[in-house]
Amino acid sequence: MLEEEKAIFEILELTNNFIISKTKSDILLAETRYAAKSDLLELYNLSKFANYCRDNDYNTLINDINTYLKSKNSSNTEERKIRLIFLKSDERFYLRAMTSTSISSQGYRDFGINFSIFIALASLGQYVEKNNNELFINNYRIDDSTIYLSFAMKDSVKINSKLSLSFNLILENDEVKRNAVSFNGVFKLKFEEKDKTSEILLKPRGLKRQDSMHPTDLLSFQHKGSVENVFERIKELPELIEFFIKQVSNDANKISAIENPDDVKKLILHKVKFSKKPEFQAYKEPIRKKLTSINVDNTFKLFELLREVEEIFEHDDVVSKDFWRTKLYESLIEKQ
Repeated sequence: MLEEEKAIFEILELTNNFIISKTKSDILLAETRYAAKSDLLELYNLSKFANYCRDNDYNTLINDINTYLKSKNSSNTEERKIRLIFLKSDERFYLRAMTSTSISSQGYRDFGINFSIFIALASLGQYVEKNNNELFINNYRIDDSTIYLSFAMKDSVKINSKLSLSFNLILENDEVKRNAVSFNGVFKLKFEEKDKTSEILLKPRGLKRQDSMHPTDLLSFQHKGSVENVFERIKELPELIEFFIKQVSNDANKISAIENPDDVKKLILHKVKFSKKPEFQAYKEPIRKKLTSINVDNTFKLFELLREVEEIFEHDDVVSKDFWRTKLYESLIEKQ
């Protein structure tokens, strides 16, 4: 079945006990994600024609073709593997991709959790050795289809007499919602005034590059191509981290120039009020109450208030936390 830009595939004669325990059957209906639809339909050079039939409501023709293909391929012994993902939040299986049985193929490759962590550690090892730094894992969320891993750097960069900054590298992949493994960054900003200290976390929308109008991930790679190509790309990561830290350090100077902290708070309130991200909705009212509980007349009080808001979020809700941290970066540094 074709629905919008996805397809529903019927998978027969299942033997996997976990799938059978969830479906209570040896037949599974799996919805496609990303390139899985076109990859599978192109086995028969059918993708564009199938879309044409769908758009013109030729459902009877689609069903006739489906029946014909089943009968013609009933004795087909060619092996094709697929990658299924079970999403716990909605108790459904998704067909993520058609995987290759050939080592030389450039099709989908399951660059899984272990591989992603390994290449991250290999590249970060070069960075910390060169910069005489240390790192540790300070947050993670991992399941069958999702990885969110935060590597925190021990050393900080002094911005000015009141501000310093440290970097967390974020490794992320969600095989249902994203089509690539990505690296990005979260920054811990420390504000010191006399004998008082406060810290907040900020997340830029990405790295600003001269050849791009919009911020991009620090580095990313799709589930295609060879392992060698991935290793070539990951060699860039240490230099990209250094460039990213310098870029955000320069931006962070703008915080020291904040003249009206309460106006910044009002800008953040505005962003919270009109945010549409589904995962964030449950936090809007508690955040509004916290932000309107006090007036802030200096930057330290603003930092303390924003730090208290961070404590509202569930510990493992990294999606909402990162959304909040991005809004802080826009408000404090980009002033938009």
